[in-house]
Amino acid sequence: MRRRGVLAAGLAGVGAALVPAGRAAAEPDGGVSFVSDGAGQGGRRVLNCNTGWAFWREDVSGAHKPGFDDAQWAAVSLPHTMRLERKHPSVYDVFAGIGWYRRYFRLDPQDGGRRLSVVFDGVQTDCVVYLNGEKVAEHQGGYMGFVVDITGKVRFDGDNVLAVRVSNLDEPLTPPGKPRTQLGFLTFGGIYRGVTLRMTNPVHISDPLQEDLVAGGGVFVSYPKATTLRATAQVKTHVVNETADAARIRLTTALYDAEGTAVAHATDTGTISGKDGRAFTQTLSVARPHLWHPDSPYLYRLVSQVFVDDRLVDTVTTRTGIRRIDYKADGFYLNGERLYLRGANCHQNYAYIGDAAPASMKYREVLRLKLGGFNAVRAAHYPHDVAFLDACDELGLLVVACEPGWQYWNGDQTFVSRTYRDIATVIRRDRNRPSVILWETSLNETHYPQWWAKEAVSVAHAEMPGDQMFTSADYGIWGGEYDVDYKVVNTDGSDPAPNGPFLTREWGDWEDPSRTDRAAGESAMVDQVVIRQRYLNGDGYWDWGGLDANNRIGGYFLWVFEDYGTNDVYQKSGAVDIDRYPKYCYHWLKSMQPARNSNHGGPMVFVASAHTAGSEKKVRVFSNTDRVLLYQNGRLVGEQTRADNAATAPNVAAKGGSPYYTFTLPQFAAGELSAEGYLGDVLAATHHVSTPGAAHPTRLRTSTGS
Repeated sequence: MRRRGVLAAGLAGVGAALVPAGRAAAEPDGGVSFVSDGAGQGGRRVLNCNTGWAFWREDVSGAHKPGFDDAQWAAVSLPHTMRLERKHPSVYDVFAGIGWYRRYFRLDPQDGGRRLSVVFDGVQTDCVVYLNGEKVAEHQGGYMGFVVDITGKVRFDGDNVLAVRVSNLDEPLTPPGKPRTQLGFLTFGGIYRGVTLRMTNPVHISDPLQEDLVAGGGVFVSYPKATTLRATAQVKTHVVNETADAARIRLTTALYDAEGTAVAHATDTGTISGKDGRAFTQTLSVARPHLWHPDSPYLYRLVSQVFVDDRLVDTVTTRTGIRRIDYKADGFYLNGERLYLRGANCHQNYAYIGDAAPASMKYREVLRLKLGGFNAVRAAHYPHDVAFLDACDELGLLVVACEPGWQYWNGDQTFVSRTYRDIATVIRRDRNRPSVILWETSLNETHYPQWWAKEAVSVAHAEMPGDQMFTSADYGIWGGEYDVDYKVVNTDGSDPAPNGPFLTREWGDWEDPSRTDRAAGESAMVDQVVIRQRYLNGDGYWDWGGLDANNRIGGYFLWVFEDYGTNDVYQKSGAVDIDRYPKYCYHWLKSMQPARNSNHGGPMVFVASAHTAGSEKKVRVFSNTDRVLLYQNGRLVGEQTRADNAATAPNVAAKGGSPYYTFTLPQFAAGELSAEGYLGDVLAATHHVSTPGAAHPTRLRTSTGS
């Protein structure tokens, strides 16, 4: 039996050390070593572990053992799904089973005195982790990260083998818990988010997911006060001492603006007993801060440094945005000003790769949402990837963070405990993010008992003390226990709680015209917009709260941003398809944002027609400009103003949106339709569509090799 298999050449060959980029590393095998992500200051190193894995898609006896022969396993990189799936997946085709992952690595003997932790950002769904044949961790749940301490368990004189057994089978005790043949979204399995190896000195700033401290661990920053004149930052930093002896430490905390200038700082000293930890609370004052807002997502860097005997031993950098939020009976307030939330729900799946999307695709997802006229997203129905949240912070997209759940309740204490754990861990992970404005600490569309709702809210407020924690749930399911409610409406349209803040968490997917493939063509996509404008104007499903027709609604979240697979069918209610190509609905929703708001793309105009002989003579045009003109082959078809067109959907217009324009062509004439949008007398946007020409043949010629 071979000691090393397919990864022998791919993971720090004989004589090589596990080192970050920039340090000398002999790699005689020409393989891939762990690569530093650049976080190497102050004694802390974070090494990328996403390459060089071996994978086998079935359960295998002995796969956790160092000497196991994995020569026939597939070489893969992370993020990884256990099987490539159909473009339009459904649960009956998605892989459900066991898979194994193995990775070899060597460590630099100089790191023998460090604290070593493997950080998994997400494994779907349950997993067991082994190091050199020894079981070192178990984790249940596919949507939150976890940390595995391998200090004292690694070898410095040869190869180490990290093995992970992953199960994507149904597990009723792990939220969301519902059998996959009944679940409203898919789970694809695998180590589908990133993995890193973190090295720290024995005295270091802790990890909140590793320490399991209520409202503690790591760095926790909040802003009790924040105006354009001055902000007060409260920073709580947990420092641990893994040595046997007491350590006298100095903690310095500095806030840097986007230009790299320190705008506030604080220093504290103290003694930490051996094998103990201590939380330091510091207050920083910031003069004339840049307040974070979706239209100006200004980010600061909070740099925390730990010194022992004047020697820098650890540095942690936290991105943060200064802002204050509130919810009132008439909606959501950011930095003291009311902001109407125009959001969408978003799943994390993609064609073929399922949930295993890299950070670059997550960034583009947020950018698409932002440019599509949305200022908010509901991360349905589970915690999304840290890369997705990073992009929301950076690009300015407000987030409703959800715990895993969908139409399923299990009274078993293990399930209940895991729901509370999910609430606590997602808050600990994302509490410092300016983008997160609401915590959905409820199981979506689930009839859970009142005692559970009370405890769920209690857990959330304990994790984030103060006045910046807001929880949410459906009004009809113990909504009175929560801070913000959805579905605050009676069947007759009356308001049962006029003094409580509310949002519409899902709207737009009801009748068939709201569900259409992009491939169905222009008529189907136009129908989707027509019916959704009727919904948005107030004539829709009763529990949507009236949408734009409701004077006090805080906002809404379209169901859904992208087409996706479920337990039995492919859902086609997205504003974009599963490949993220826009339907007409995407451009229509983009027109709901003000033309003078460049953060959402600025002025726009869009002709919703393919302009063929089979197209309707009635042409819809979307625009947020003051005046729209439509031309056919250079001849003016018509001109309409935004003010006059408001009467076609008055409630949409009253909320600042732009109802679609309707122009009627005198007759079809092959050529070009051209729309112009003006701001005042200035041409601000144009869009053209042309009649498709004759098809051109494509010829493929294979090479003969000569």
